[in-house]
Amino acid sequence: MNQSFTFEIVKKIFPRISLLLFFVLLYATNLLSQSNPRVFINEILASNLTTNPDMVDFGDFSDWIELYNDENVDVTIGGFYLSDDFALPMKWQIPANIVIPAKGFYLLWADGLNNTPGKTLIRDQWPNNIQFTTKWCHTNFKLNKGSDKIGLFNANGIIIDSLIFLNQTTDVSFGRQPDGSNNLKYFGEPTPMTSNISIGLNSVSTSGEVNFSVEGGFSQSSVQITLTSSQGNGIIRYTTDGSKPTSTSQQYSTPLTISSSTVLRARLFEDLKIPGKTITNSYFIGESRNLPAISFVTDPAFLWDKQLGIYLNSYKEREIPVSLEFFPLNSGREYFLDAGAKIGGENIFRFAQKPLNIYARSDYGSSHISTKLFDNLPYVEYKRMYLRNGGDDWPSTLIRDGMLQTVLNDRIKNPMMAFKPSVLYLNGKYWGIHDIREKIDDHYFLLHYNTDPLNLEHLDDLNRILTGDSTDFVNVLTFASANDLSDSSNYSFVSSKVDVHSLMDFVIVQDFLANTSWGHNREVWRDKKDQQLWQWILVDLDRGFNLNNISLNQLNDLYNNFGLFRQLCANVNFKNEFVQRYAEHLNHTFEPARVVNKIDSVKSLIQNEMPAHIQKWGTYIDSLTIDIWGKTAGISSLSYWNAEVQKLRDFAAQRTTYAAQYLSSRFGLTGRANLKISSNLL
Repeated sequence: MNQSFTFEIVKKIFPRISLLLFFVLLYATNLLSQSNPRVFINEILASNLTTNPDMVDFGDFSDWIELYNDENVDVTIGGFYLSDDFALPMKWQIPANIVIPAKGFYLLWADGLNNTPGKTLIRDQWPNNIQFTTKWCHTNFKLNKGSDKIGLFNANGIIIDSLIFLNQTTDVSFGRQPDGSNNLKYFGEPTPMTSNISIGLNSVSTSGEVNFSVEGGFSQSSVQITLTSSQGNGIIRYTTDGSKPTSTSQQYSTPLTISSSTVLRARLFEDLKIPGKTITNSYFIGESRNLPAISFVTDPAFLWDKQLGIYLNSYKEREIPVSLEFFPLNSGREYFLDAGAKIGGENIFRFAQKPLNIYARSDYGSSHISTKLFDNLPYVEYKRMYLRNGGDDWPSTLIRDGMLQTVLNDRIKNPMMAFKPSVLYLNGKYWGIHDIREKIDDHYFLLHYNTDPLNLEHLDDLNRILTGDSTDFVNVLTFASANDLSDSSNYSFVSSKVDVHSLMDFVIVQDFLANTSWGHNREVWRDKKDQQLWQWILVDLDRGFNLNNISLNQLNDLYNNFGLFRQLCANVNFKNEFVQRYAEHLNHTFEPARVVNKIDSVKSLIQNEMPAHIQKWGTYIDSLTIDIWGKTAGISSLSYWNAEVQKLRDFAAQRTTYAAQYLSSRFGLTGRANLKISSNLL
């Protein structure tokens, strides 16, 4: 009797036993499938610069790992492990209840942040009360672009799958094609969370670039653009919305006629090569020009997507890839570069028009912005650039902070940010006046003071380290607090550590301007090798020069809350020199006619541009505003703007009387004397 015949007899005699046996076998099979499922490390991106961002949780363009479930049933991978060290298979555990659908995908960020979905946290940015719920898994390790290995292990630490890779190319992923196979390919167009159906390559060779017959610029009439391949072959694809061209973008075939303002981005696709570099040119047709212009081009999703957009969501510390072009007034395009951009400012990004920090990085192509940004400075290379929205002065005059820089330039001992008014175009759309400003960072001190970044020490208002070390400065503060500085030896020690004239100028400026935000804008720096004296930096003066505060005794606030200044005032020599220095500034730096002349000069720079700026920003925009301090629109009319500028003039004319009064009151002065100096020397 054969086995099959026997089994059939058993089934007829013991039907319940047979059915039970079937379910036992099925259960055992499912258990085996769940503990060692066909789940693969399907695709990785070990150098993500511009491909796909996180944004909603913690980072921007982090490295990632994609898992693929090749089973016909959903698989729970909660409790499994990922590791980049096979000697530590349980390095990072996938949280419970993570399920990959049948034939589905799951993405994990390999950013070293060690976090899981579903946690309610507070964003690390002003106003420090914005809650968010994490969406993604974040491993406790990062991927190494040079070479690395990744293992997926079950709950018992038994390996399920692994992927080993060598040197990786930025924005080129590496993975399996077809999904779950042993066939490994490079993908010039990565496919996170979807099937690896883009063209897979055995090696990385890059397509050439696209040549434009006419470079970006301003024109009063339409322009015709011819696109050609630098290699003489391949397919050219292009976009006009700011997005990076892909293999599904419009294919170029005949010359393009540009009859309205357009950002044109093109890319070459060659057989058996990854797509070429995206080349960007911005064409502005019929636009009036009153200021230098900057074209800022990026994928619209990086700005406006409800989940990913840094502009719409006011995400701080999220960097997006951009293409920039700079057009001086009355000139063609002076420079262009690919760079990174972030929302700037401590809290001034609460306004609808947001400040933007620009970062030149070699990863994007160039480590410097190679142009002479400021006419009054000799420098032709910058690592960063700040496109400022006028700060707290955005709803009033736009010029307050920049104007004060011109008033104080060459008159004080404090570093300040140079400025130049400009117009920004965002993906071809007019975006209003932005001031081009320097960033006070290690490169700033290298340019202005020849300070080697290795010797720079730069601290914020709470003595937190921005660069270098804080020990020396904290020791000075401790000494000044514990010792009587009226004693000449104690004073000599402190003055051997800090530049007292820099401190004096900082206090004088903050008091005269009645700048109510001086407390959290109190940075210090020194060159520990050469200069060694700590100096104070002047930033963000736009809450000063406010006519509503014309009679404010800011000197009392500074004396009571700026400990080192108060302690130094115990020394008669410091006090006398401070008073004389303040008087000198009142008579010259802040002489009313001089200041009014500076106000009018800076006003004239943007006056012709103000109608267009007002039209853009004069109405409150709820979707772009953080209204925790009230609903604020931009400047509403030209007459309102002129009235606000007049308030600056009035402040300049009236403030000296109050400042002199408070100076006399604080230090017990009996009055002021005029000193006339004459000489018979030729």
